Amino acid sequence: MTILKNWPLLIVIIVCAAGLYYTANFFVFWQPMDKCFVNVNDDYLNGNKKTILKAVRELRQNDPVAYWNVCDYVDTIVEDQCPKLEGNNIVDNAANCYVSGSKTIFIKPEKTDNAAVSDARKKEIKRLAQLSRDFWLRAGAATK
Repeated sequence: MTILKNWPLLIVIIVCAAGLYYTANFFVFWQPMDKCFVNVNDDYLNGNKKTILKAVRELRQNDPVAYWNVCDYVDTIVEDQCPKLEGNNIVDNAANCYVSGSKTIFIKPEKTDNAAVSDARKKEIKRLAQLSRDFWLRAGAATK
C-alpha cells in the first residue's frame, strides 16, 4: 500500500531514469541490460557521431557476435586519424585502426550521414573489434 501512496515519487524516479538513459546515449553507447558501455569521442568539426552510434546499434540487432566483441573488447571509439605511434602498436595502417594493447579503435572522420557511411562504419567497427578480441585472447593465453 505504501507504494500506491508514493506513486508521484515513483513517476518522478522513472522519468529521471529515462531522461538519464537517453541523455547518456546521446554521448556514448550504453545498454545497461547488456552491461555494454562504449565511449565515443567524435570529431566535432569533421565527424559524425550519429553514424557510429547507429552502426553499433545495427550490430546489436543484426550481428550478436560482433556486438559482444564490441562490448567486451572495445571501450572507446575515437573518430580521428590513426595515431602515429613508434613500434608495432598500430595493428592496421589503414584509415581505420586498432591500437594493439588497448581497447581503443580509431575511425576516420566522416561528415556525411547516409546509409552507405553507416554500413561502412559498421563493417569497420566489426573488423576492428575482432582485432581487439584477437589481441586480448592471445594476451590471456600467453599469461597462462
